[in-house]
Amino acid sequence: MKGYLVKTFGLPQDKILRVPWGIDLGVFQRGYLMQVRALKRVLGIKASAPIVLSNRYMAPQYEIESIIDAIPYVLKSHSDTAFIFVRGHGSAEFENRMKLKAEKLEVADKTCFISKLITPRDMAVYLNMADAFLSIPKTDQFGSSVMEGMACGSIPIVSDIRAYYQYLRDGINAFFVNPENPREIAEKVIYCIEHPEIKDGFYAINRKIIEEKEDWNENARKMGKLYKNLLANE
Repeated sequence: MKGYLVKTFGLPQDKILRVPWGIDLGVFQRGYLMQVRALKRVLGIKASAPIVLSNRYMAPQYEIESIIDAIPYVLKSHSDTAFIFVRGHGSAEFENRMKLKAEKLEVADKTCFISKLITPRDMAVYLNMADAFLSIPKTDQFGSSVMEGMACGSIPIVSDIRAYYQYLRDGINAFFVNPENPREIAEKVIYCIEHPEIKDGFYAINRKIIEEKEDWNENARKMGKLYKNLLANE
């Protein structure tokens, strides 16, 4: 957006300040060990089972159907893997269609649909529980849900789209996939399951990025300072 404003309207760069909304790093952080253990018991997930989370809300634009199509390929080599889908503000009708699809593919017993709205702290528990999370729309901005996953240490598996190039690099701190290719999605999930040692390295990079660029409290202070400066120059 900054580049567009400079190029299209000839605005000087020093007059354009980027202040992103950010996320609450006091909530979205590593930890929640007791809550994770309790949640696994509630959901009936084995303590040692790999967990993959779809934390974008239940809607077609987030390619939920491609994720479900990828599940059989993952289960062929890692049959204990659990897949969790969070509806959020998405469609109940679409969620029901996805449940039927999971039943048709005979993977319903490995899927869990969270059909209620959950709090930010609850989402942080889900992200801490997940080995990897999926955000694979065909087009998007850099959503806060991706930042939340990065801050909690879950491995990002995302679409290969320009918006995600802002902070993510394929094989360095995330994995990029074609959202229309379930086999490719499955391959990246399997790689994360079979190489748990990469998780800490990805987290170290991602946490630093979010702390430096997307800390809600720090960005709110920047916005407050900006308003004060504008008022002082009236």
